[in-house]
Amino acid sequence: MISEDKVRNMNIVTRVRQITVLILLITGAIVLITGIFLELFPEGPGSGRITLLGLSKHSISDLHTYSGFAATGTLIVHLAANIHALSFYLKRIIK
Repeated sequence: MISEDKVRNMNIVTRVRQITVLILLITGAIVLITGIFLELFPEGPGSGRITLLGLSKHSISDLHTYSGFAATGTLIVHLAANIHALSFYLKRIIK
């Protein structure tokens, strides 16, 4: 029989996994959309006047950068929460 503490810890880990996947999905979408915007629109003088949803190109670039940092940090937490499954899969691949 599983103890109540172990069930509580499993619920916490499951919740962390759910939250990290949601954050990765959101930050990944932001990075994708802002990256496409930054790639498609021109560079150089006057390009800062281009806006998307009321944000200047400079603000979009900042949003792209910080969303990428947030995604990277969340990915590290996600990997830590799933380290046992990851090691299991890696062992099966290596053999």
